[in-house]
Amino acid sequence: MAEKISPQEARQEVQSGKALLVCAYEDEERYKKVRLEGAISLKEFRN
Repeated sequence: MAEKISPQEARQEVQSGKALLVCAYEDEERYKKVRLEGAISLKEFRN
């Protein structure tokens, strides 16, 4: 199981390039509606 971290720590890791923020929604339209800064879609992650 993955370790839980705070939203602040997650943001720092994404901004520094140490981590990826991947939206878990399969539906691209849903991803576009709720997209967080720095996130990539599940489709993009899988490609």
